[in-house]
Amino acid sequence: MQNLVYLISAILVAPVIILGAMILFSHPEAPPPLEAVVKDSALIAGFSQSLPPLEFYQARDGQKLAYRLYEGRPGRGVVIAVHGSTGSSIAMHAIAAALQAHGHTVYAIDLRGHGESGKLGDVSYIDQPLDDLADLLDKIDGTQASEKKILLGHSSGGTFALKVAADRLSRQFDGFVALSPPLGASKSTNQAQCGWLGQRCRTTHHSLVDSQSLWSTHPGSSAGRCFCDGSKSPREPRHCL
Repeated sequence: MQNLVYLISAILVAPVIILGAMILFSHPEAPPPLEAVVKDSALIAGFSQSLPPLEFYQARDGQKLAYRLYEGRPGRGVVIAVHGSTGSSIAMHAIAAALQAHGHTVYAIDLRGHGESGKLGDVSYIDQPLDDLADLLDKIDGTQASEKKILLGHSSGGTFALKVAADRLSRQFDGFVALSPPLGASKSTNQAQCGWLGQRCRTTHHSLVDSQSLWSTHPGSSAGRCFCDGSKSPREPRHCL
């Protein structure tokens, strides 16, 4: 009986000893890195290196809010770029770099509650982002008051741009660009009286590829104004949205 116990123990222990010896005395070669991983790593590294460093300005409540500055040329205007939901200034890097290449100065911001701007997902009141934007404009006007200003937003940042266009803060901008703003199923963007929303408040006409300037306006339009309901006179954006 005792011999049987020894035999069973040996059978159970032997594989462990063999496996340990294989690990201890063998030197397997590492597999070659996957080509996709190498390419992605290089792409991510290049992307990270091209990001401008985070800078901060102080909002009226004392909170420091983050942004990335893409410096352009004097006289080419200032663009404030707003990311979408759960995003940050990093999400606006590609478009900010493209605008910078055309000479425009871009402030890509971390909205409060996003990125490095305060506590994640937190605002104190519903219109606090508007006040934060006003505080950033005060900072910009300290050195670039004479520059024309565009507010550009993507996704929910585009909805924020439209909200600003309908607010008295719109008077501090020369135009608005909303990229893929989620307007909701109940909000028609093709209304008979004015056509598509982009025509209802046509403050700017631009192309990131071949436009000579982001600031060129539609024929007959006025910066910071819009035409709607068949009117031939420019009106405040809040009357057209």
